[in-house]
Amino acid sequence: MIQGTDILVVDDRSDIRYTIATVLRRNGYGVIMAADGASALKRAGTQGVGLFLLDVDLPDMNGFELCRRLKSNQDLAQIPVIMCSANCAEEDLHEAASAGALAYISKPFDMVKLIDCIHRVWAQHSTPVFDGIPAGGYGANYSWPVETTEPV
Repeated sequence: MIQGTDILVVDDRSDIRYTIATVLRRNGYGVIMAADGASALKRAGTQGVGLFLLDVDLPDMNGFELCRRLKSNQDLAQIPVIMCSANCAEEDLHEAASAGALAYISKPFDMVKLIDCIHRVWAQHSTPVFDGIPAGGYGANYSWPVETTEPV
């Protein structure tokens, strides 16, 4: 396992949550899961959380609101956020960036690309972020938002 870095996976669909968790664990990540925004906020302060993977469509609050709440907490604000959703309208991408997310992946997504996105977000995380994009951009091999049309 990558030391000191667990991923909090927040998705209301248990099949998606457990599929993502299984793939992440097989790739050496620790995983904490939550099915809604309230549970995610309770688990967010858990020692070792190093990244939030948030679904946009949650039953009690949308992922954008959850992201804003996480970013407004000074103890959690520096933890990077990746958002994912089947909704990939341009306004959703802008709202994710404005809420503080560093990447947005459209569902269904390829798990290899999810792992790659996680690596890239962590690699870029030490760079100052402005409107969801690190100062100087992500480099030639990265684009905002991260999108794929391949199934889970």
